[in-house]
Amino acid sequence: MMDVENEGHAMDETDSVILSRAEEVSLTANIVSAYVSNNPVPAQNLGDLIHSVHESLKRLGHAA
Repeated sequence: MMDVENEGHAMDETDSVILSRAEEVSLTANIVSAYVSNNPVPAQNLGDLIHSVHESLKRLGHAA
């Protein structure tokens, strides 16, 4: 679940984001859906796009 403890607080680079598995999947679907609605994406590239977005969301909140 997203951390709402700092609601109303502008996030900075020291804040972390914690997403549940369900939130990762839902956000991935929403992001990919919005992207392919506005950009041509060949069908054979959809799997890679979904994977890339999901991996990026999983890395949120982890140290670089």
